[in-house]
Amino acid sequence: MVEVSRWTPGRAPSFAAIAAGWAALLVIAWVLAGRTGLGTALTASFMFQVAPSVWTAYRTHRPTGISRGTWLLILAELLSWGVYGMHKSDPRLTVLGWTGVAASVLMLARIRRRRLPAAHRTPALSTDYTSSLGSVHHQHASSTGPEAKDGAASLLWFRAVSGA
Repeated sequence: MVEVSRWTPGRAPSFAAIAAGWAALLVIAWVLAGRTGLGTALTASFMFQVAPSVWTAYRTHRPTGISRGTWLLILAELLSWGVYGMHKSDPRLTVLGWTGVAASVLMLARIRRRRLPAAHRTPALSTDYTSSLGSVHHQHASSTGPEAKDGAASLLWFRAVSGA
């Protein structure tokens, strides 16, 4: 708690200050509302934890470092919690579980979309298109490579040249 008292506006808080603040919040939730308060705080924390990952994965043109295995484990774990929460009529566990299932499905879909050949997920390279996340423009490469006579050859040449 000493670290928290040394924080000044304009300076990012240290990890110790964040951890101490979070621990204090959990204790306050426990004292004020018991297990219900603690469960609500932990469910909310999961949402705050996972939202930036999903947001970043969908806002990034070519996301890397997303582990399919990790998100499959998260899916299995939180599907179990969601079903258990429904069985026990516990809204906190139900929300936690189904929020995790939704996040996992979104991340796994993003991983799958990233791995599909470009011909299956985007129009030809010479077109502009607008996705739900913004506008993307692909440059046509057919005039710079001998094998780039149709869309598929153009795509292969573009990937070879750009390292994509």
